[in-house]
Amino acid sequence: MSWSKKLKEVNNFQRENRFVWFRGQSKSSYQLKSSLFRQDLNSVEDFLTNERARYNWFKNLGHLYHKNDEWELVYLMQHYGVKTRLLDWTESFSIALYFAANEWEDNEEISIWMLNPQRLNNKSIGTHKFFTPHNDSYRARLYQEDGNRFNGNSVALHPLRSNARIVAQQGVFTIQGNTIESLNEEFNGELTAEEILKEIRISYEYKQEVNKFLELAGIHPFSIFPDLKGLASYVNMLTDEKV
Repeated sequence: MSWSKKLKEVNNFQRENRFVWFRGQSKSSYQLKSSLFRQDLNSVEDFLTNERARYNWFKNLGHLYHKNDEWELVYLMQHYGVKTRLLDWTESFSIALYFAANEWEDNEEISIWMLNPQRLNNKSIGTHKFFTPHNDSYRARLYQEDGNRFNGNSVALHPLRSNARIVAQQGVFTIQGNTIESLNEEFNGELTAEEILKEIRISYEYKQEVNKFLELAGIHPFSIFPDLKGLASYVNMLTDEKV
């Protein structure tokens, strides 16, 4: 399948769905699991215990620097690389493609997943609305207080965009529920069967065309990471190309 046909697949999925979220992965073999649930633990309770420890350590040791709690703290943890049950998505195909292609290894297939978040939530929590936890307690779910607990399946979350990176990356999340299954395996594989979730694999032969597409779309390290680290990467990219 040609690169133009790959783009047509994306266009067709977008035309059929009002809202589409994208996730790019540098290897098609990678599972659609959050970093928390990629760990080699034995049970859901083990994952919950591990999650509580990460939340409390980050909250207590870092309070001087962040002064955050609840979901705001979880967003911050995800931002700085702490393992959480959040799985990163973006509302931009180009940004997802950048993340997939940025660590593209020779002769590997990259993967772009497309998701209709409203249809996912309709299956998970019985509503097409995005989950926006402004009045929800992450801690109550974490400790299963007053009947609050995490959902059994993944839920699409539209977060408060509280830092420059999540704004630039048009970031959104799915919250992995209390399951050790990959997202495409949840609901007995119905998400892919019903085309709520769809994968496009891109072989290494299209790398040059992908890079040109990203260049034309204005996607580069500084547009993705609008800070000094992103700027440094972009400057190196510009000047290394001229050597």
